[in-house]
Amino acid sequence: MSRFYRFYHYLAKVLFFIFTRRVIVRGSQHIPKHGAAILVSNHISYSDPATIIGYVKRHVYFMTKAEMFDGGFMDWVITRAGAFPVRRGEADRTAFRRALQLLSQGQCIGLYPEGTRSTTRTLQQARAGVVLLAKQSGAPIIPIAITGMERVFLGKFPWFGRPTVTITIGEPQTLEQLAQSNLPIAHQRDYLAEQIMAQVAALLPQAYGGTNVSQLSYE
Repeated sequence: MSRFYRFYHYLAKVLFFIFTRRVIVRGSQHIPKHGAAILVSNHISYSDPATIIGYVKRHVYFMTKAEMFDGGFMDWVITRAGAFPVRRGEADRTAFRRALQLLSQGQCIGLYPEGTRSTTRTLQQARAGVVLLAKQSGAPIIPIAITGMERVFLGKFPWFGRPTVTITIGEPQTLEQLAQSNLPIAHQRDYLAEQIMAQVAALLPQAYGGTNVSQLSYE
């Protein structure tokens, strides 16, 4: 971790100590101590990155919507945390190249395959960019499920109604493990994007759109 990131790591823990009842982390052993990895998570709160910064013991470089890099204070903060901009709704080659560069250096990338925050807590359809990134980098995909974050930092007095936040980290997966060989090539990318979200769904309770991976099928 860089000096700035280490500071944010401990600051996040202090904030969660104040604003939550407790934070439960399951599956932390699935985060490799070294080497490239793509961390994919559901997205239910603007503060989701702080959860991973505080409780994953690796420097995670987040793909962050370009609107956050506006020259203001938050731009300064997230840039020093290693975040880099991605233009949503288009093929952002600059962001893609930056992600590939970091993965080639053995770093961890954090992204939200849904592309935007869910306002209903439930999972949305994944974008295909994560599939291309995993294919070109060869990095494993690590699913992460977060619950409770949608009730944190709501502006209420912190000592009342503090939620419990749970972070569940799944086993690393490769595209080869998720692929279905009898599918036409034209459908493989969409199928893989769906299966990546299925890995996240398998870690979530039903109220958050959770389901067993074996129950999902591609049509």
